[in-house]
Amino acid sequence: MILTNDHDFPQTPASMEGVTATLASSPTALSSSQRQVPSIHLHPLTGSGAFYPKTIPLPLGNRVVVGRSQAGDTEDGTNGLFPCQWMSRNHALIWSGQDGKVLIRDTRSSNGTWINGSRLSAKGEKSERFTLQCHDILEFGEGQDGVPSIKAEVFDDPTLCIACKTLPVSINSPLVPSLKRNRTLSGGGRTSPKQGLRHRLSVSFSPHVHVPGRNHSGNESDETTAGPGRSRLLPDGTVLDDKALPKTPRMERPSSITSFTTVKTIQDNFEAEFSLLDIGMANQPSGSDDHELKTAPLVTREALDLGVGEHIKQYGLLGQVAAVYSKSKSERFRDPRIYVNTNAPMSTVVCGVQGSGKSHTVGVLLENMLLPPDPRFGQTQKPLSGLVLHYGEGSATTRTPCEAAHIALCTDSSVTPPPVRVYVSPASLNTMKRVYAPLGSGVVVEPLYFSEEELDAQAFLSIMAVSGGSDSAPLYMQVILNILRQLGENYTYTEFIRQLDEHKQNFNSAQLAGLEQRMALLKSFLEPPTQANSAVATIGTSTNRRASVMSTTSVSPPSRRSSAPRFAEGQLTVIDLSDPFIDPASAAGLFDIVLRLFIRADVGTGKVCVVDEAHKYLSTEGGKGATSELTKSLLSLIRQQRHLGMRIIISTQEPTVLPPVLIDLCSCLILHRFSSKGWYDHLLSHISADMPDDAFAQLVSLKTGQALVVSPACIAAFTPSTPPTTGSSANKKAVAQLSRKYLIIKTRKRLTNDGGASIMVV
Repeated sequence: MILTNDHDFPQTPASMEGVTATLASSPTALSSSQRQVPSIHLHPLTGSGAFYPKTIPLPLGNRVVVGRSQAGDTEDGTNGLFPCQWMSRNHALIWSGQDGKVLIRDTRSSNGTWINGSRLSAKGEKSERFTLQCHDILEFGEGQDGVPSIKAEVFDDPTLCIACKTLPVSINSPLVPSLKRNRTLSGGGRTSPKQGLRHRLSVSFSPHVHVPGRNHSGNESDETTAGPGRSRLLPDGTVLDDKALPKTPRMERPSSITSFTTVKTIQDNFEAEFSLLDIGMANQPSGSDDHELKTAPLVTREALDLGVGEHIKQYGLLGQVAAVYSKSKSERFRDPRIYVNTNAPMSTVVCGVQGSGKSHTVGVLLENMLLPPDPRFGQTQKPLSGLVLHYGEGSATTRTPCEAAHIALCTDSSVTPPPVRVYVSPASLNTMKRVYAPLGSGVVVEPLYFSEEELDAQAFLSIMAVSGGSDSAPLYMQVILNILRQLGENYTYTEFIRQLDEHKQNFNSAQLAGLEQRMALLKSFLEPPTQANSAVATIGTSTNRRASVMSTTSVSPPSRRSSAPRFAEGQLTVIDLSDPFIDPASAAGLFDIVLRLFIRADVGTGKVCVVDEAHKYLSTEGGKGATSELTKSLLSLIRQQRHLGMRIIISTQEPTVLPPVLIDLCSCLILHRFSSKGWYDHLLSHISADMPDDAFAQLVSLKTGQALVVSPACIAAFTPSTPPTTGSSANKKAVAQLSRKYLIIKTRKRLTNDGGASIMVV
């Protein structure tokens, strides 16, 4: 409690005759001086910002400052401090007069003090002194767009005040006489055009506080004398004295000590319930919840400077914001920088035609997540582990490296690029080594092999392109499913193959051909056996026994993957299945196996998975096959990204080939230039942004590197639609979520090489 001595007030209590309210007393005051100390009881009402109930003592001769709390202040139940940004530091004064009246005065607050909807003084001006009366509505501050601040209703009994806590008596309650509901200030007050837009709290007085008619005066003596027979001015001009006022039904008054005990018990119960609530959140701007700040996918520089940086520990520079748009207006940020929150899981869809900057944006996102700390692109404490799924087309002479692998090249000696490991089809190993050779020694190309331990039952279902519950699968697939069900948790690759060989005896030639075709693809990615196992496996009849044994010493086994981990912190792993003998469905099945291995891998940091050129193998035509299995895995991954510490980036030229639910679930949609109205209409039905009529024209006219970004959870600093009433805070911005707005951004330059550059003739 902040108290200021007031020498104008006497230090001894006045007579308590003629009281009109039954109020609690302070036990401390009774025990020490056998006197009752007046106090004011504050409790939240419907529509108010949440705060803990308060019982503030009002000793005679002291004034209680009501205002905004600051760092280091203690917001307890005995002071007038509130965690409300719309209140001034010294907003108002409340004190008890010599005759027991409770008085209030606005002390040049920024956003005003109201009684029954009438403002006590103009902005920046000190008000007269007013007397608080039973059932008055007391309000402090008026927030942005009508955001509530503090609103109070005056009660004449603390037990009634607390008993009504769960169902507050509002100004329109039938318990409040109509005459008192219509009561107005009798001079000097200025009516607010926005009544009911401030915080609410219930107020009662203790001990016996006399509350005669409202009065304000310019001299001190008029305010500290009771003055029986005061008159009141009604809205219609009628003047009534106190004797003509209707009386509120009263409960039997308990003793002051009993009343205090009852009030204290009930108040303790309410404080226990309030301990489970986020007190003060109701009067905070949208997006200011700690969890929303920590998990925001994007954040602007101005928002970081306004305190969001305390919640986001790791972020990378994405680019600059040209403007933020809604259906009715646009706004430009003073500081245009925008960052991607690399510390929190997120899902991003990047789309656009060739040459629009799509691959460049994906490269920027990977740099922010994989490069060591560098002051040029934000704040990085711990690099992530990356996985890129890539499927290309073309012959051996026309294949190109995955563009994401160019992150291993950098002409700036001050930048340490991350190591890149590329896993390719064993049948195309030599070809792919030549393809990636221009990227230098920072890129290591290895064959993609799976060990028997990695090939679980789900891996077989993926590579066989069949759903675990498919009733339309061919007979040999039903046999495989039945074997897998019977093995259950006891599954091993060796036992599965043994039982499959037994059942193959009953297959006809057509079924055997289909089964062998699937098994051949799987075996081509199975890790080669050791030399000893290879010799044993090849021993057959006595005629070839000698040659088989000799193979253990004279024949080298097939190429094997190195002992280096497939996934690691600060490393980018590329699965490139560009092979003329691998169709999109088979590639999707292999990607599904790798994706589950990546999820299970323990890398000691966060993970990012890039689904590159998704339109080539993520098509949902027919809704069946291995492609749908990969889609299910991605959907499950996005739904569980927070629990798995995963960031998913899906890059595609054509957004219509993606399952609509992927767009529905993504936390950030980055749209580079395209000119298809069909694509735009498809996206429009799955995004939350309130797009204006000219949004498609904006999208078509985007320059290379520019993008339209839709991210409702993005945190930014916006100019209030209704500016504050004080000149000192006229330019102050509020942190809020992007919600239904959208951004036009320009991605930053890359620190590493960009592999998506166009090849020109001249």
